[in-house]
Amino acid sequence: MEEIKVLEEENKKLKKKIKNLEAQSLTHRYFSLLEMNRFNMKDYIGSALIVTIEDLNGRKLLDNVAINNGLSEETYELLKKDLARGMLYTLEIIDMDKIINTSDDTNN
Repeated sequence: MEEIKVLEEENKKLKKKIKNLEAQSLTHRYFSLLEMNRFNMKDYIGSALIVTIEDLNGRKLLDNVAINNGLSEETYELLKKDLARGMLYTLEIIDMDKIINTSDDTNN
């Protein structure tokens, strides 16, 4: 029984890691940004969006909060800009020289 609890806890940790890696994936963020460009906030007048914001540790800063009539245009545009900014930051910290220069130094 104790072994099952240990395996369940390990499974929970691995699922959290997978969720975090997916969220940080450049392709996931890119396609999310493309999808956002298809939204029209005017479509949500008289309705609501449900928003959840969670940090990488799993702490929910907002948890299932309804925003009536969708996001304001300002918030919507800033959210898209923040997604793009985060993607650019990720690309900046990748050592592109290591990726481009794949020559083996031992042959020189």
